[in-house]
Amino acid sequence: MIAKSDLRGSHHYNAGVGATIERLMASIVKISAMRDGEPAIERVQLLGGNVETGRQVTPVEQRWWRKDAAVRRRRPSYGFRGVTYTLSKGSGGCGQQASQRRVILTRASGVLYDTRIQQHYLETDMIVDPAYFLYHSIGQYPGKSADMAAALERFSKTWGALDDRQWSEVLRQRHAFLDLWRVLIDAPEGTLTSAENVTSALFSILGGLPAQCLRGKRVLVAADCFPSLHFLLNGMAGRLGYTLETVPVRQGDFWVRDEDMIAAWGEDVGLALLTFVTSTSSHRCDLAGLIAHGQQMGSLVGVDLTQGIGIIPFSLDDYPADFVVSTTLKWLCGTPGAGIIQMRADLIDAVRPELRGWFSQPNPFSWDLDAFEYAPDARRFEHGTPSVLACIGSVPALRWHAGQDGLLAHNRALTGLVIAQAGQAGLTLATPLAEHRRGGSVMLHLPGECDPDTVIDGLRQRNVYVDARGRILRVSPGVVTTAAHVARLFEGLVTLL
Repeated sequence: MIAKSDLRGSHHYNAGVGATIERLMASIVKISAMRDGEPAIERVQLLGGNVETGRQVTPVEQRWWRKDAAVRRRRPSYGFRGVTYTLSKGSGGCGQQASQRRVILTRASGVLYDTRIQQHYLETDMIVDPAYFLYHSIGQYPGKSADMAAALERFSKTWGALDDRQWSEVLRQRHAFLDLWRVLIDAPEGTLTSAENVTSALFSILGGLPAQCLRGKRVLVAADCFPSLHFLLNGMAGRLGYTLETVPVRQGDFWVRDEDMIAAWGEDVGLALLTFVTSTSSHRCDLAGLIAHGQQMGSLVGVDLTQGIGIIPFSLDDYPADFVVSTTLKWLCGTPGAGIIQMRADLIDAVRPELRGWFSQPNPFSWDLDAFEYAPDARRFEHGTPSVLACIGSVPALRWHAGQDGLLAHNRALTGLVIAQAGQAGLTLATPLAEHRRGGSVMLHLPGECDPDTVIDGLRQRNVYVDARGRILRVSPGVVTTAAHVARLFEGLVTLL
């Protein structure tokens, strides 16, 4: 039995191991790892703060780990839920020679995570416990890789079969994707379909609205919207005959204030595009108030849900926008290419998307060139062959998400730690302090003397993953993130800054 105090040492990376175990000491995990039908590496158990190893790594196994270590994968036969501690015990204490005791941490759920142990980790005491803060970019959950691989394997078997059931089967699976999304946001039947991304979704909407909705009017958008949507709105203004007005961020602020949007929003606004949660400040707008104002002005109101959906609750029953666009990529942990369009039913009847194709019809397999008509529901926003692969690859994540409780509470606990640690480190917060006015991310404004790329690289070397937009460091903790990861993030930031 090895006490957790024995794991604390003077080596840089061993310094946080005791704290990590202490935070997770309630977990009990036991693994029987197999390779080629034989026991491999070790069995590990976490018992009330102590780590017990079933046996030491044999010289043969050590050689196997080192051989082609960067590309080989371990595939243990026993699946588990929780955190695995793998301890390769050498002949000395950590306080004496840290290189003689190696601690490798991996995370998994349901099926043991395929771990690629690189030579670097075998030769140092680097903790392989990624501190992941990139939910604003790509969401992760325990077991995601295995779930997605299984879904895509089923697709491959169907699509590669020598029969005629391919289309019926993959469209059925795509329908499951649409149903999960419809339930997620309380969308009525027939009002939601898929799109490759939010930009193509908005293009289909703009190109289908009746001319009188936009021509000769203003289109209103905040300066902290997703830039891709602003690029599109600016590019289509001349052809569709509207004037694009971008509400600026006030000097010294990090997000566009709701009152500034309302002040710029008059009866001449044909369309206002709102951002549920912004990607550079995590500002959550007063969606209910802004939608109500838009209704008073007689404007169409669209909402980009991308940075909030999956972590901040959203229902069309509470926020009756005229249309919403989003992706499954971020907090919902899905794949790229799996976006959605949702529009209220009576507006769908008036829309005639200019980007249309065989899937825009009630029956995609009707190829009568003189008999085209739009589908009576959201399918009219479809055009060519849909991106079924992205939808199918996202179904496991949507199902996982639908079965979760406590995601927001976990996020709030961690973002609270981030905000507190940022204050102690003297970093400027670029995110609202009020919980009801922020999404799942915390943005930090890096001081002017540091190089953001150098900071991100330095954190990456510590196995901490964040990104930046300009001088804004984006920190988004999710279900695979722990309080120990937050501590490691700020240990790195304090050193690097």
